[in-house]
Amino acid sequence: MFPQLDAVDHKRRTNISQTQVDTYLPPIEAIVLFGEPVRWETSLQFLIDVLVTNGHLQSSPKSIPEPHLPVLGCNMDLMWMNETHLPSDTYFLCFLLYSSFLQKITGRELNYTVLTGKPSQITYHYADHVLSEQAKKMGIVRPLRTLYAIGDNPMTDIYGANLYNQYLSHRAIKRLKSSADRKSAVALRGSGTSRYPNGYSSYVDQVDITFSESAEMMESILVYTGVHSKSSAVDMIDSTGNLTAIDHGHRDFKYCSELSRPSFEVSNVYEAIQTIFRRENYSGEDL
Repeated sequence: MFPQLDAVDHKRRTNISQTQVDTYLPPIEAIVLFGEPVRWETSLQFLIDVLVTNGHLQSSPKSIPEPHLPVLGCNMDLMWMNETHLPSDTYFLCFLLYSSFLQKITGRELNYTVLTGKPSQITYHYADHVLSEQAKKMGIVRPLRTLYAIGDNPMTDIYGANLYNQYLSHRAIKRLKSSADRKSAVALRGSGTSRYPNGYSSYVDQVDITFSESAEMMESILVYTGVHSKSSAVDMIDSTGNLTAIDHGHRDFKYCSELSRPSFEVSNVYEAIQTIFRRENYSGEDL
């Protein structure tokens, strides 16, 4: 689409005199960051061009658009573990470069319309919904009480699970208060009333309506077979030998070190499953 994006690489550089370039480029309405780019410099240049032209790449911008096009980011893992002995960077690095690049060129911050994937709450909410549906297909009619999230990254897997558990706790309190307020209303206005007490809002979050059959709590289990290792614990060791918490999360996620602390720590997934079985008094013959 844009031959000159690779102009710095002479092996991939296109000879314009021998290439007919279509002058019409359909406008781009939004940017979705979904996975690692293969050619970082090309992708970053393209993304910046899309923002500064407001998606109209066929012409030069007269001014920098404000606000810019919607930007949707998915998956905020900073590191992952592969066959090497050290964690590898993920495409979350693209988030950081993209933001810095735009700030340096335009003097303006990159604003994300949506951030999803771990550790965002909506991702775990959807997982809760999927598990409930799977349980029904398996013939399990009773509501799921406890969900377990197993992961190797404290700043995404564990953080997100604890964040969702925090949401479940707050929602339970909200529902108890709602029930108490309705009972007060019945006592004050009679058994036929459907109104709420003065000052009480009957609004229910749309996500709660969509996924009303959620679990009561979520426990997080950290394994030592990936980004996290037992020697480094949840924190990193600084130059003085002291343990210090480092925020590997996204700029727009408020950091709370306690949310990176797992409910349980085990060596591997097998031990994690055994831990779950013990907690749930499951012998393999209950289903």
